[in-house]
Amino acid sequence: MSVEFEAEARLELFEAARWYEGQSSGLGFEFVAEVRRALRAITENPAGWSKLTEYTRRYRLDRFPYWVVYQERKDCLRVIAVMHQSRRPNYWRRRAGRS
Repeated sequence: MSVEFEAEARLELFEAARWYEGQSSGLGFEFVAEVRRALRAITENPAGWSKLTEYTRRYRLDRFPYWVVYQERKDCLRVIAVMHQSRRPNYWRRRAGRS
């Protein structure tokens, strides 16, 4: 299954990685690596994670306080947001379309 990012979700991923890299050399890379592990787990079992809405789910990262918010589409996995768990909890809904 292919993975596609909303443009804003890709930007969130890069901004968070840049912030972590600024905190400690290599930490941004570790953040991106954990998101990649999350995407592998999600693609192996898209329905295995907590539902936020009828079509939208979230995967909680283990090491970092972030969720990968996604939708399983017919032809791909669509990442709606890479969001911090304690900031603006519902901002991603406008991106979800069929939330």
